[in-house]
Amino acid sequence: MHLPASQHSILAINGASILLIATSIPSSQFYDVFSAVAQCICSFAVVIGCFGFMGKSRETSSSFSLTACDNLQLLWSFDDRWEAPKQSWLMHRTTLIRVSIMSIAASFDAIHLSYQLLSLMVFQVCWRSAFEAREARGWISGGGHRILCALVGLVFPGLSLASALSFANSNWIWPTTNDSRGAVTFRKDFTPPPGKSPIGAEVIMAAASYFFLYVNGNWIGGGADGPGIAQRFCVALEPGFNVFAGDAGAETSSRGGLIATILVTYSDLTTDTIVSDGTWRFIPEIPPAFQELSFDDTAWPRATVVGAYGNAQWGTVSIPSNPPVLGLASSYWMWTDVVAAGTWPNLPASQRAFRRTFTPAQGQIPVNANILITADDLYTLYVNGVQVGTGGTWTRAQHYVVNFASAPTKIVVAVLATNANAPSPAGLLFSMEINMAPPIASPATRGQGNCTAGEYIVSDNQWHSTVGAIPNGFEQPGFDDSTWDSTVEEALYGGGAWGTIVIDPPSAPVII
Repeated sequence: MHLPASQHSILAINGASILLIATSIPSSQFYDVFSAVAQCICSFAVVIGCFGFMGKSRETSSSFSLTACDNLQLLWSFDDRWEAPKQSWLMHRTTLIRVSIMSIAASFDAIHLSYQLLSLMVFQVCWRSAFEAREARGWISGGGHRILCALVGLVFPGLSLASALSFANSNWIWPTTNDSRGAVTFRKDFTPPPGKSPIGAEVIMAAASYFFLYVNGNWIGGGADGPGIAQRFCVALEPGFNVFAGDAGAETSSRGGLIATILVTYSDLTTDTIVSDGTWRFIPEIPPAFQELSFDDTAWPRATVVGAYGNAQWGTVSIPSNPPVLGLASSYWMWTDVVAAGTWPNLPASQRAFRRTFTPAQGQIPVNANILITADDLYTLYVNGVQVGTGGTWTRAQHYVVNFASAPTKIVVAVLATNANAPSPAGLLFSMEINMAPPIASPATRGQGNCTAGEYIVSDNQWHSTVGAIPNGFEQPGFDDSTWDSTVEEALYGGGAWGTIVIDPPSAPVII
């Protein structure tokens, strides 16, 4: 099974505690020693995991602590020295610790809370079944359940760690080298090895300048933020043949390129990785039904590798992740169309309203959003009509964390920005990473509790703004901004009149 390197410590300590728990039976003369050592190991793991939240390994430490809690519950549930009321009390206390860890981790965006709750329910059912088996049929039958529960404690927290997808082994591909044609179509067929049955995939993809992705004829999502920003999707797969297809385009003044990495998960939880290379097929047109499984692409030419990942043309790509790694490198200082693109003139004092609407890809549920924002000079930020924060120093960007209490069908960002120190340059700088999870009932989630879908939204010319009076209710999700003009990109972050800025620590989560 594909496992991140950071997971080895969890597997090692959990394996040790499982061995001790499995051998800690009343008939053993070493019962007291084994039980004491197992409790020490598990308790130590809880403490170390909780302290880990203060560092950078929050995702690893959360699984570390949850695994240890599972094992403590398992150990206490079979200790004959405690009667049922005492065991029940210990179980409840450990469950409270476990839920507290999940809540803390969720507030740091470290784990998928819904998946961990599923893990908790499975384990609770497991240990209750084992306890009943011990009472009814003795320690031999109970011992078998005990080991099974230990394995559940090992597997579930291990799967909660987000997979570490990257473009390290992928290539930029296109129909031909130095081709800047406006629209092309791509397809990648995938047939699993004999005996393997795909159940889902995690996809990261970026393009110069845009792409739209389909899997087996179903619309998945797309991206139009240029080669520096990838989008991440969780998708369900057919048990046999599958097709990843889409159309892409480049600006007429630049080279075109597409890059992708696809992690396929099989029913036995093993994985394979598909990378963008010369085996993909491209055609310089968009034929009808090109995205369907039945479409015949055998006459299409193979893709041309136009560059390795990290080359001078496109550099590195920002990939949505969990926990998020947020930056401003791909964001533009933007303003209304009173300025010309690529300029930052002195402007009179004024207030301007900005809006950007994001609609999640099919089957993706927004869980949280991390936002970096600043303005020259002042701003008020709203998300789905709720005021999230304000700022008044353009040399510092504020970092806001937004958690969604219920799954929104769309996310509307609205900003009221003010140029207060006239005459002076005016600008708004913004970056948002949205983490999403597939629904628990979706086929894509079977065995894929670690799949994280995510998208970036940055300040660019895809926003809408108004130069007139600020209309009432402009911040509300239902407001109609279809008549507003597109924003203008003044300068990429680090340039123009502003240079680089300081990013503040993240705020306390705002619940929407």
